[in-house]
Amino acid sequence: MKKYVLSIILIISAFYVSAVEFGGSVYNNTEFSGKSSDLKLHQQNLGSLWFRVPFNQDGTSYFSTQGTYMFKKDCDAELTVNSVNLDSMKFVFGNDVLNLSIGRFDSSDFSGLIYNQVGDGISFGYEGSAVSTSLFGCYTGLLNNQFVSIIDDEAEVDEEAFYDTAAKYIVGGASISALNILGGQVISAQFLGTVKLEDTSYNRMYVGLSSNGSISSFIYYDLSSYLSFVSFDEEDYKMGNLTKIKISLGLDSLNSELILNGTYASGDQGPFDAFQGFTSFTAVNSMEEPEYSGLIKTGMGISVNPYKSLVLQANGDVIFDAQEEIEYSGIQYDAEFGWQIKSDVYLGASITQYFDKDVSDNDKTSVRIDVLITF
Repeated sequence: MKKYVLSIILIISAFYVSAVEFGGSVYNNTEFSGKSSDLKLHQQNLGSLWFRVPFNQDGTSYFSTQGTYMFKKDCDAELTVNSVNLDSMKFVFGNDVLNLSIGRFDSSDFSGLIYNQVGDGISFGYEGSAVSTSLFGCYTGLLNNQFVSIIDDEAEVDEEAFYDTAAKYIVGGASISALNILGGQVISAQFLGTVKLEDTSYNRMYVGLSSNGSISSFIYYDLSSYLSFVSFDEEDYKMGNLTKIKISLGLDSLNSELILNGTYASGDQGPFDAFQGFTSFTAVNSMEEPEYSGLIKTGMGISVNPYKSLVLQANGDVIFDAQEEIEYSGIQYDAEFGWQIKSDVYLGASITQYFDKDVSDNDKTSVRIDVLITF
């Protein structure tokens, strides 16, 4: 009997071992940025390994994990960092309709600019033919500050640490989407809430609506708008707004796409106070590198794909200061080149410049080269 049970265990183990998927990547980012007359080196190298073990034949239930080593050198700040990170580690159980994830997973709001990061917790999703829903709750206190950045002026960050734990928050979210209505549109609603678990309270809530779909056979749009309610140190909640719109026009010439976009992050206007997100994002590529708060950014871009493995992109934005009165602040542009040399080798290059209306010390130029090798 023991031999029979052992044989079954060995057969099952052999099945799972043979089904294990694994791989990795090596990434190099070399950037020179700063004042155009005094560019400084910013070097970053990443090495990642991942593996995935399926629990069923169709692969909808599995265990997966990924880890990354990072070397970073900032010659401007005279900073050198060596760090490791557990990017993800989760058990997923589900089918084509239901999905349950437990562990470290990523989540995002519909705009991608408020909460867009990993957390440790549990998430649930349902995907039907007419409606989809999702729920998640997670904890941020075990994340590595070298790989995720939370907006919190009170949090202590050790920029040179090998592993610096992030500020302690509980984050929860829920969303519902109505699919394929009004000619293929998707209309969604979402709630996000964050509660700080450390000494000074810093609680944030976000309520948003989103709509995306096609206007015609070659025009697509994506619109989202969120109200934020933020209370710091038990003060009254202050309301802000983040609204983002993107319109894409597909063009037949050279397989290209024209993109029009605009983002409003409220300052002190009308009923609104300054908008505050949760995950840190750079809104403008200036020396100040402001967050999405008290500004308007609007512009256009074009993406051209002349060959299957080659992508050329150019974007330009006009920036307005909206801390109080709305005033023109500056302009920025970026041009990018991407070449998928082989299926596992990618080469990219870009240049970005910002020109401030009044303060030349805020002007910034960035030139970067990216190389990614996967295996």
